[in-house]
Amino acid sequence: MNFHYKILVTTIIWKINKIIGLSINLTIETPDKGNVHPFNTSQYLDFVTPINLSKYGVDVSQIRSLYFDVKACHDAMVILASTSNMNSSKPFYQLILSGDSNHDGNWELNLRRREDEALQQNRYEFVFKTINEERYRLNCNEYRTFWVSWKEGKIKLGRGKQTGNDEIFWHTDNDPFVIREIGVMNAWGSTGKWKIPITINDRFTGQYNKCQRNDTKANIESVDSVQAINVIRCSAICDHMKKCIGFNYKAQWKR
Repeated sequence: MNFHYKILVTTIIWKINKIIGLSINLTIETPDKGNVHPFNTSQYLDFVTPINLSKYGVDVSQIRSLYFDVKACHDAMVILASTSNMNSSKPFYQLILSGDSNHDGNWELNLRRREDEALQQNRYEFVFKTINEERYRLNCNEYRTFWVSWKEGKIKLGRGKQTGNDEIFWHTDNDPFVIREIGVMNAWGSTGKWKIPITINDRFTGQYNKCQRNDTKANIESVDSVQAINVIRCSAICDHMKKCIGFNYKAQWKR
């Protein structure tokens, strides 16, 4: 697949001297997927890059908003899917930032809903809003920060990192569905770069099994975040820490 992830561990969040989670910055580069449209492409979600928040312990069905940074000239898309495996036969929303649907130079924000892959006209709908202010548009050379929320069928989009502030667009869906996966995409001659901050709130990152004894387990937790130039250096740092039994280097677990 023509995309890749880069994971940067930025900090450890402390509260009353206890680690409560990691803040990571997920970056995704999305290639131009061409002239694909949800209303005429049956397996549309096959072109979408899933964020895979479940990989970081986040249950998408339990959250109601997300903020992100995106750098693209136009046609950056956020997909809110009703299935965790991005099944094109099930309902999903497509939110397009700075699209030029009519090719007339008027930039629009589009929200589309599709029910299934049958591509029947009565199985999809859309609404749009013309975007006049430049600061609400995408920019080819700089990241712009947006938030999207989907609480109780109200699909909203705004600028900045604070959900509810500087609202650009909203639409109420009278027959909403549960969002179980979020994806991003670029198309129609546009590529994109995305930064998506994720806070892993669970202090425990897994369980450790002693190799010499079955069923001997202990909860493990993150104890520090360090920078190392290679995996050997990371291993040496862990070896000198009394509490370190393993480490994660570029998302590869070692012990």
